[in-house]
Amino acid sequence: MATSIENKILAALKTKLEELTFLNYVEYERIRINLADFQPHEMPGVQIYDIGQSYQHQQTRLKTEWQIIVEYFQKANPDGSHNAGELYDRKFDIELKIGENVKLGIPAVNAEGSMIEMQYVASETNLFLVNGISVAQMNFKALFLKPYSGIC
Repeated sequence: MATSIENKILAALKTKLEELTFLNYVEYERIRINLADFQPHEMPGVQIYDIGQSYQHQQTRLKTEWQIIVEYFQKANPDGSHNAGELYDRKFDIELKIGENVKLGIPAVNAEGSMIEMQYVASETNLFLVNGISVAQMNFKALFLKPYSGIC
């Protein structure tokens, strides 16, 4: 069975982010909607999930723009305060790690698709979430080509 280019991208992002020693949790397969479901030992952590794709037909391939959220979360200080500086520093560390290799080490051409690059699109931070968790969401766009096989 073939592995989709999307799965390869998510796996490569996970592997790359696991290199950051301050992260206790990196996941893309079992996403938790409620951040309160995380245990203290899992923080700080990252979840990676998609929010949609758009396509341009190019003969026998689809040029795909895939929106991916990299969501960093950390718990508040013991006194309930939030450390904005730490949140921004960790967000920056994650941005730099992904930017080290915008092709994520995925071969340029393979049967499942061709990785073009990751692009950083936007970010949003929230320092005052319920349950004492701060969040930085980073929106990336993965650009790649995949075979057109009657998908559309």
